[in-house]
Amino acid sequence: MSGEIQIGGTTFASESSGTITVSNSTLATSNTFPDGQPLGLAYTNINSASFDYTSTGAQVNCANITVSLNKTKTSSKLILQYSIPFRVYWGTSQYVLDGDVWWKRTAPTSVDGLYKQRVYYADELAANAAFNFYRPVSGFVLDTNAATGTHTYVFQIDANSTTTGGYFGTSVDSTSTGFLLLTEIS
Repeated sequence: MSGEIQIGGTTFASESSGTITVSNSTLATSNTFPDGQPLGLAYTNINSASFDYTSTGAQVNCANITVSLNKTKTSSKLILQYSIPFRVYWGTSQYVLDGDVWWKRTAPTSVDGLYKQRVYYADELAANAAFNFYRPVSGFVLDTNAATGTHTYVFQIDANSTTTGGYFGTSVDSTSTGFLLLTEIS
């Protein structure tokens, strides 16, 4: 049974074969959403070797581990959630003493060092043994920047102290995948 809703003789909504169509309507720009209401989402699936990056002692910009979202309201906030597979490796006389990860916002303005965390730190005994360590690196970043428009975040890594052959980095294969989820909330 088809039908329609009219207001003042103008059709506002109609139904046909289970589909409801809203027409002749405009959402006022002064409408507000309750706190915490998602306003937009962006997602990146980290699922192939194109997401592999290695640091052997210098900062690395992980250009493929990125996510962007068009922020619509100055009063909203952006929350970046992530889980990225990591590997620390060394053999005899090859080591990584520590490794850091963080996010860099490249747009609308550049901010480096968002949610910097030391995800690996070796003790002296571990630095003298062969090692092959896998683990996910997960976390949240809250960005309260008021600017609207495209916000882009790029993952950064740095193995601070290594020797030749030791490395620290992302490691993605068919059994270890990850994700990035960027949400605008009111």
